[in-house]
Amino acid sequence: MSLLDKTLPGSYDGVGFLVEGMGTSGGIKSVKHTFPNSDNQVIEQLGRKQNTFIINAVINNNPKKGESDNYKSKRDLLISTLDNEKTAVLIHPLFGHLNNIVCTDWNLAEDFSQLGIAKFRITFEVSLGQSVPQVAANTESQVANAGLNATDQTSKDIADNYEATFQSNVVDGIAQVNDIVAAFSSNTSLFQVTSTKINNFNSQLGKLSANVANLVRSPQELAQSIDNLFLTTAGMYATIGSSFAVMSSFFGFGDDDNPIDTDTQINIERKKNRELLNNSMNAYALSNAYTLASQLEFETIEEQELVANDLQLQYFDTVEGERLTTLAGATEVIGLSTDTLSLLTDQRITVQKLFDDDRVSLGQIITVFTHDTSSRLLAYQYYGESSKGEEIAILNGFSDSSFIFGDVKIITA
Repeated sequence: MSLLDKTLPGSYDGVGFLVEGMGTSGGIKSVKHTFPNSDNQVIEQLGRKQNTFIINAVINNNPKKGESDNYKSKRDLLISTLDNEKTAVLIHPLFGHLNNIVCTDWNLAEDFSQLGIAKFRITFEVSLGQSVPQVAANTESQVANAGLNATDQTSKDIADNYEATFQSNVVDGIAQVNDIVAAFSSNTSLFQVTSTKINNFNSQLGKLSANVANLVRSPQELAQSIDNLFLTTAGMYATIGSSFAVMSSFFGFGDDDNPIDTDTQINIERKKNRELLNNSMNAYALSNAYTLASQLEFETIEEQELVANDLQLQYFDTVEGERLTTLAGATEVIGLSTDTLSLLTDQRITVQKLFDDDRVSLGQIITVFTHDTSSRLLAYQYYGESSKGEEIAILNGFSDSSFIFGDVKIITA
C-alpha cells in the first residue's frame, strides 16, 4: 500500500503535507474547589477551551516529472513555516478550513532506513477567534454552494495570476487553450447529449475556439468562458451518472505536458501559466464532480465507494502543489491559490459527510451459495418479493435466470 493510500492531504499557510494521523482536544476551562475534611468538591466552569489539533504529518520525496529530488526543500520549507510567529490557515483533513491557527510545538523524526521521508508531530492551537465552524446538516444544496465558491475562486486565480508578457508565451498559451477546446470536444462526446442543450454548448465552445488569441490576453474572460463551459457540460446530459462520468474524464488534464526548465524568466512565466490553467481545469472538473456526486442515487455501499475513490484520487492530484525555484534561488508554490484549495477541501468534507449520512441506508453486495433454483425464487427467499429476481440476474450477469446455482451475489436490504 502506497503512502498516499494511507494518508490524507493537509496544509499550513499554503505549505502542503500528508497527514498520517491526527488528534483533537477541547473541553471546558475549569477550577476545582475542594474542602478540608470533606469529600465534596465543586467544579467552577469558566467557558469553553479552544481546540488543540495534533497532526502527524509526513513530507516525502515525490518529485514532479522532469524534476530532481525535492525532499530537502519541502522539509525545510515546512520547518520555516512552522517557526513563523504568526497565525495562518490550517487545512485540516476532517475540519477543513481553520482560521487563526498558530503552531505551538513540532517534532521531526528522520529514519536512515527510510531516506526521503520526514515525519513531523505538530501541535496547532487557536489564537483569537472561533476556529472550528459549526456545520448544519449536509445537503445537496450545501455541496452546490460550496462548489460555486470553489469555482468562483478558481476563476479569480486565473484572472489575477495568468500573465503572458512574452510573445512566445502567448503562442504557448494559445496552444494550451486549444488543448482545452479539444478536451471539451472529445470528452463531451462520450454520451448522448440532450438535444435541447447541445446548441448552447456548441455556441459557447465555438466562441472560445474562435477567440483563443484574444482570451489568452484577457485572463478574466478566459476564466469565465471555461467556467461557463463546465457548468453547461454538467447540465446537458439525461442522467446525473452520465454527467459525472463526463466530468471525471477531465481528471488529470495536463498530466502529459512536457516538463519546462525554469532557467529563464520566459520559461518561469510559461511554467506558472501552464500549471495555473492545468490545475484550474482539474479544480473546475473536481468541484463540478463533487456537486454531481452529491445528487447520485446509490444502491450499494460498493457503488458509493467507487465514486468516492475517484474523487479522492482527483483531490490528491489537485491539491498537490507545484513548487518552483526562481532565478534568485527562492522557492514558491505555483498553481492554485490557498483560498481555492481551502474551498475545494470544504466542498470535499461536505460531500464526505453527505456520503456518510447516506451510507446507513445503502445495501451491500454479499455472496451466498444456492442449490438449483431461479433468480425469482432466490429473490423471494431473501427479499420476500420475486420481482427483484431480475436485479439478481443483472448483478451476476446471468443469461438464463431460470436456472442458477453456486455462488450468487445479492444486495442486502
